[in-house]
Amino acid sequence: MVKFSTEGDNKSMLTTDDWVRQLADNYSLDEALVRRLNEEFLAFTDVTVQDYVVREHLRLQARKLRNSEIFARLREEVSSRRFRIEAPTERQLRRWIYG
Repeated sequence: MVKFSTEGDNKSMLTTDDWVRQLADNYSLDEALVRRLNEEFLAFTDVTVQDYVVREHLRLQARKLRNSEIFARLREEVSSRRFRIEAPTERQLRRWIYG
């Protein structure tokens, strides 16, 4: 297990620079790479459930899936992924996608 530490009185506050430096040092990675990975991770996790549903609907439509297949997949993904909400109804999915 890797330990992350900070100096000073407030041991719970890591700045982004501290985080990047710590990861780069602990895993022998280039700081620029760690910074880019951190930015990608933050961008990925800074998505609302509605934005995720709309994006995935477009992606799955482009793969020629039918809405019935897409909605079934989205209901499962949304409830089992990081959003931690109950499976949305088809009506909720439609409202998120079509407004």
